[in-house]
Amino acid sequence: MKTLKVLCALLSFGPFALGRDEEQVPLGVAPNITVLSPEKVKQWVVPAWYSAGVYCSSRSVAEWRCGPACEALKKPKNIVVGGDGGHTPRFLVATLDPQTLIVAVAGTNATSSESIDIDLDFKLVNAQDEHFPKAEDKGVLLHQGFYGAFQRIIPDIESAVDSGVRAGVKTVIVTGHSLGGAIGYLVGTYLKQRYTGTAVYVRTFAPPRVGNKAWADYVDDSFGLYAQHMVNFRDTVPHVPPRDWGYWRPSFEVWQLYDDKNHRRYWLCGGQENVDCSDQIYSRGRELVLMSNFIFQFGVPEHLGPYVNVTLSSEECLEQ
Repeated sequence: MKTLKVLCALLSFGPFALGRDEEQVPLGVAPNITVLSPEKVKQWVVPAWYSAGVYCSSRSVAEWRCGPACEALKKPKNIVVGGDGGHTPRFLVATLDPQTLIVAVAGTNATSSESIDIDLDFKLVNAQDEHFPKAEDKGVLLHQGFYGAFQRIIPDIESAVDSGVRAGVKTVIVTGHSLGGAIGYLVGTYLKQRYTGTAVYVRTFAPPRVGNKAWADYVDDSFGLYAQHMVNFRDTVPHVPPRDWGYWRPSFEVWQLYDDKNHRRYWLCGGQENVDCSDQIYSRGRELVLMSNFIFQFGVPEHLGPYVNVTLSSEECLEQ
């Protein structure tokens, strides 16, 4: 049990619009890196708070008693909550403004063996065209645990988003931390295919890898810069499952790193598995070692953040 709690803690897989200037990535510290401006960094703050809040119980979120997140955010006019924090991850769909919805998926519930099992179900399985059109022909493979959890929550999420779109919503932001970040990529990509007249953005934190190279290409082809994920410096979770197991990460990592005075900087990293960003810390060989360490004793304080000054953990909730 102690081993599982350590593993789970590490694998806690758990209004804005981009400016036109982001459609072409300018050169930064390397040919494929842009240093994000403070204005661009601020666009991550609201997703971070929702990623924190969704860790709390559905009752707490529905009553808007989700600790620091609910204190930092304006209570939404409309909010839908779901999931049981076990076999079915918690999620929320909330109205940011009359034209914007945010969807957040929670990370792993450290007290639930069923939640942990989602993380550990590493087998790659075929994506189904009913969820991701033409994915079968493209050879898209997905983490069986993440894909199964996605299928359990997407009907209720789609129903809430559909109601919003019919009421005039033009933008949907999908977020989540760790497990929630991984499932968030699946949710966002699904919604992108379903609502072609709606702007869908993915902004996730510390997601583990979700699928193979064909999946990474599918995400990139669907979103371009509209899908991004933030990695906190040396956090290991975004580097599992390993590339040598057939997993691969899509483009546009935002790497949160620190200078010699401990000031945060944020690099927008172009390309998949960018070796100038967090991949420079963990080689393929080290990723395999990380998996062994996860199972036995490894600890990663960076995983919970803070991200843009927001800590992502159920420990921040007033009620579990």
